Amino acid sequence: MLFKPVTRDHSGTMPQSWQSLKDGDWLLEQEACRLSLWWPRFYGYYLVKLGPLAGAFDTSAARVQRHWQLGGAGQVLYAGPELPLQERSVDVLVLSHNLEYSSDPHQLMREAQRVLVDGGHLVLTGFNPLSLLNLCGFWKKTPPFDGRFYHPLRIKDWLALLGFEILSDERLLFGPSLSKSPQWLEAMGENYAHFLGAVYVLVARKRSLPAIASPALNRRKVRVVSPIAGPVTGRVARQGSSGAKG
Repeated sequence: MLFKPVTRDHSGTMPQSWQSLKDGDWLLEQEACRLSLWWPRFYGYYLVKLGPLAGAFDTSAARVQRHWQLGGAGQVLYAGPELPLQERSVDVLVLSHNLEYSSDPHQLMREAQRVLVDGGHLVLTGFNPLSLLNLCGFWKKTPPFDGRFYHPLRIKDWLALLGFEILSDERLLFGPSLSKSPQWLEAMGENYAHFLGAVYVLVARKRSLPAIASPALNRRKVRVVSPIAGPVTGRVARQGSSGAKG
């Protein structure tokens, strides 16, 4: 069984569509373009997109049998703070700007680690606070500036503590607004100021033996487990493998 019952929580003001953001359709196109090369590399039984923004990604190229969306009209209800998913049941979990609007981002990251199978993949996009976009819109209270931005290095630290291996870290949109930036500015940013990209796109893989979480991410006491010798296997499809999708 994939889903489990949860209690309801009404916190959060996450946009219900990309159209809620200025130039949101263009932003969706940019993020989707960066992820388009990753979908064919994923395979398994369940791919879950969390929230209405992640739900807009076209993941049909992923070799995963079932694609689900949590949250959004006509979709499976996502109530939080727990994900309504069984432990180690999801092969690919997609989060798009969820952390900015989460009342407990640490808990959300722990939940991602809980529901992913060993070797499963987490796809994560978000806004970078150290960017011209945030500098110019810091005082605004309209989406996306009504959310809380987390630096991608901080997100990568959380992922490392939870036992994830970072496979890809891309940045995009180096201008002061979400509107289309000049090509020369984007090229200069990618080559010389990668850390100033307004949007980060991370792909991470859950290791078979997760690292021990720090007290900041896990308040429960954990037991030290000796690592098992040998290589850690992933779930990126090998060349020549095949899988069904639905």
